[in-house]
Amino acid sequence: MQSSSTFKSDEIVELLRDRGYRVTSPRQAIVEALFAFDRAFTADDLIQLLSDRDPGVGRATVFRTLEMLVGLDLLDRLHAADGCHSYVLAHSRDRHYHHLICNSCGTVVPFESCNIEALYPTVSRETDFQISSHMLELFGLCGTCRA
Repeated sequence: MQSSSTFKSDEIVELLRDRGYRVTSPRQAIVEALFAFDRAFTADDLIQLLSDRDPGVGRATVFRTLEMLVGLDLLDRLHAADGCHSYVLAHSRDRHYHHLICNSCGTVVPFESCNIEALYPTVSRETDFQISSHMLELFGLCGTCRA
């Protein structure tokens, strides 16, 4: 199961208000629906859930809200090898972390250990590329799926 977010729906709503975003009823419904997922979810998963719960939430509103929440570091966008992406509630806004993703069941586990920054000087020198940040997602099988 995905490690739980440090956020609660009311905290996300309050943060949106503090940042000057209007908290409309569709946005409120989207934020509340995020907590129904215990695994990574796609925009289509969220749209399907909302169509059952609150059919008044439009597809474009879902996509815009997801992008806004990613931009505010409240959601993490996970990138898959096939080019598709999914989302999970952010583990933290204050610490740098990455994700382990199970290829079988979709479990997402955040982890903090990372020494990739140590490679920046060498990679920069070899590629003439100024590196400003990175993302790391490791794919494999969780302990439950291996058992």
